[in-house]
Amino acid sequence: MDIIIWNVDKMGMGIKIIDEQHKNLISIINDLANAIEKKEQKDVLFEIVDRLIEYTKYHFQTEEEYFDSFDFDDKSLHKSEHKYFIEHFKGIKKGLEKGIKKGDKSVIKLSEDILMYLVDWFITHITGSDRDYMDLFKKNGL
Repeated sequence: MDIIIWNVDKMGMGIKIIDEQHKNLISIINDLANAIEKKEQKDVLFEIVDRLIEYTKYHFQTEEEYFDSFDFDDKSLHKSEHKYFIEHFKGIKKGLEKGIKKGDKSVIKLSEDILMYLVDWFITHITGSDRDYMDLFKKNGL
């Protein structure tokens, strides 16, 4: 069962490229939630973390290029939030590579922790601080 369903009125920013990228994050979150529900997280956690890292590369780069182009006032704070997210998941990936094997029971706990982190990120960042740049981006033609 998906835990986040796209709702254009509550989640949409009216900026096509950003909305599409946010939908991709929802897909990753829901894939993890569904794997946990089916008790298949041991099989998918490594892939989910890789997908999250790949997502950050293109999504954060998109936002940050617009921050710089449009001279977004809070770009430093927003970029620091992005950096924290990236470092968080790089650390998780490093831990997975070094100490946690696919069959390890700690993968179950880690999967649940990651899911809670992602849901919180979605609520506080995407439906929160991302709203700070919405009008600026629209004013500049996005």
